[in-house]
Amino acid sequence: MSLLMKKTKVNMNNFTQSDLTFLVFTWNEEARVESMLRCLSGHGKIIVIDNFSTDSTVNIAKKYTESVYQHKNIGYVENEETINFALSLATTKWVYLAYADELIPQQLMIEIKKIINDDLYEIVEIYRRNFMFGQEVFNYGKHHLRMFVKDAVDFKSNIVHKLGKYNSEKNKIIKIKNKKFTSIHHFSAYNSDRLELVHNRYANLEAEQRRYILKQRFSGIRAILKLFFYFFGTYLALGGFKGGWPGLFISIQIAYFKFSIEARLWEYENGISLASMTANYESMKESLIKDYLK
Repeated sequence: MSLLMKKTKVNMNNFTQSDLTFLVFTWNEEARVESMLRCLSGHGKIIVIDNFSTDSTVNIAKKYTESVYQHKNIGYVENEETINFALSLATTKWVYLAYADELIPQQLMIEIKKIINDDLYEIVEIYRRNFMFGQEVFNYGKHHLRMFVKDAVDFKSNIVHKLGKYNSEKNKIIKIKNKKFTSIHHFSAYNSDRLELVHNRYANLEAEQRRYILKQRFSGIRAILKLFFYFFGTYLALGGFKGGWPGLFISIQIAYFKFSIEARLWEYENGISLASMTANYESMKESLIKDYLK
């Protein structure tokens, strides 16, 4: 449910370590993780789950918490095994999924603590404001699951870009109002080149999961519809146009990313791989060479 959060005066000094655990997921985040940890320090327990970083991420994290663990994930952190590992470390009722490229404004932290103190809800969705190309962009703007009571969300068989199945009733779910300082600030380090690299990695992973876990088959109609849906949806409906040229670039890249997942499903369905193509090409070459021997 959507609820207009009223401004409230909450003493930040009353925040305790016993109500909330911040689960911070990292991988080679030495340039960004300290800002998030400074933001979280003193407002709950902090547990860092690191994907075997090769930079100074772990050393920086240890300045803010003794609870730093290294755990290999499968390419995204919201999979069942990784989340269950993280949850097993938390001893508080509430957990917050935190990422190194995000920041929690003070007013949002106040709203978070108020929700915990009121004890009316079990799942909290928070709007995320996104920054790319050195400015705010609007193509990705939406509410995300970030905080919940343990066992309120089921991550069994959760695939990439999904955030689990809710176990709570609708009246136990709250969306914090989308305002500038009650929204997560997501400082993405992606330019066009980096965004394409990340999209390519996630497209491969999502296509595999849709094919082998969800048993989804290729659909040409769905592929074409996704191109239009995600371009116009992110550019017009979500307000990407407000971001100028970067907003247009991002909407085109998002639409192609979704389309490319469908292309990969077609490849899986038709047995297309680099190895199969190479074998076919070798056969074709041999056939052409034989013409010289006739």
